[in-house]
Amino acid sequence: MRVEDVDPEYLLRASFHQFQQESEAPALEIKANELQTQAEAIVIGDGSEDVKNKLDEYFQLNQQLQITERKMLKITRKAQYVVPFLQNPGRVLDCRIDGENYGWGVLVSYKKKAGTGSAGLAGKVAAESSGPEHTIDVLLPCVDRHFDQMKDNDKAKEEDIANINLLWRGTINHCRAAKAGDDDKIITYRVFTIGLDDIYELSALRLFLPKDIHPYQARKSVASALNEVKRRFPEGVPLLDPIKDLRVESEDFNKLQNRKTTLTGRLSSHSFTTELEEKQRSKLVNDYGQRLDLLEQAKTIRNEARSCQGMVMRDELKKMKRVLRQLGHVDANGVIQTKGRTACEINTANELVVVELMFCGVFNDLSVEQCMALLSCMTFDERVSDDDPAQGLKSYLLDPFRKLQLCARTVAKAIIACKIELDEDEFVGKLNPGL
Repeated sequence: MRVEDVDPEYLLRASFHQFQQESEAPALEIKANELQTQAEAIVIGDGSEDVKNKLDEYFQLNQQLQITERKMLKITRKAQYVVPFLQNPGRVLDCRIDGENYGWGVLVSYKKKAGTGSAGLAGKVAAESSGPEHTIDVLLPCVDRHFDQMKDNDKAKEEDIANINLLWRGTINHCRAAKAGDDDKIITYRVFTIGLDDIYELSALRLFLPKDIHPYQARKSVASALNEVKRRFPEGVPLLDPIKDLRVESEDFNKLQNRKTTLTGRLSSHSFTTELEEKQRSKLVNDYGQRLDLLEQAKTIRNEARSCQGMVMRDELKKMKRVLRQLGHVDANGVIQTKGRTACEINTANELVVVELMFCGVFNDLSVEQCMALLSCMTFDERVSDDDPAQGLKSYLLDPFRKLQLCARTVAKAIIACKIELDEDEFVGKLNPGL
């Protein structure tokens, strides 16, 4: 913008806000360098390029397979396919809540949000209310997170273990998934309320479930039955087939299944699969994945540091320039016009709205008293309880006030058109004729 003795971009660059943002860049660069050093310290195999290339190929294939499986899972977990198998308690389910694998559990109950199938206002309200439409209660093995914070206090830990069986309700915030090294005394079975998306696998098996699952002995008997199922099927619990049992009929699912078969075949024939043991292969893949994550974090932080060194509010400045051009304050070359110079002389209220009033000729036919009353609408900020603030105004004041609202809407529409966030009604509603 071409303004005598003033450069808006220079003012922004010299601002304290710009200084604060630029001061964050060195710390971000140091953090990015630390992450990159950690990534380079991870040695992949023998460090040769051949191993890295093969591992990268295997890793990319594995990532594509996981993405394909997630897409397939999203289709098969639709209510139309899953709900028919959740009507009766006892179904054995594999659950993963917020990315944490809780393993196999037993279905306790299924509920659908009331009113979602209704028409009219009731159905709309039910559909828009918070929470998933379908919820299920599942008995899952877990460990109270409280024990992770009591490793050095054996006495208190023993006391809590004695009372732990009194608790039957589990939540992701208070209970984590049981791990291989956990003490059997702190592993309990609790009832979690989850959604359909948290179901990872549906078993073809159902177990007998007591009518009241809350008592400890009832939950213990179900846990014993579930452990017996795992013992009888060491190679894996039998699952419901998506095509034969769930009756999934989708072209997208068929394409994904074919893609999964192709990727599985390529992974099976890969040199990493045929030449390395499972444990060694898993370690290489985990190390490589960790290295990529660290490098990606370092890249993101460096981009953030680079953006900190750029001029703040650059986008906002460009948008405001477009607003001034659209309202006629500056021309296409950025040269300030008479309208813009007039706005520069105004230091009270909203300059853009006041200038619109002046150049629309609103003040031409008004008396001094009417002008003062109209201008007070832009400075008086006490709340008015009436829904319509203009209610009760005399006719000789009402007409100018309506013109003021019209000018304010013109300015608001120009601002919104230039991609600046603004609520038009709220902007106009700030005009208060209460004085």
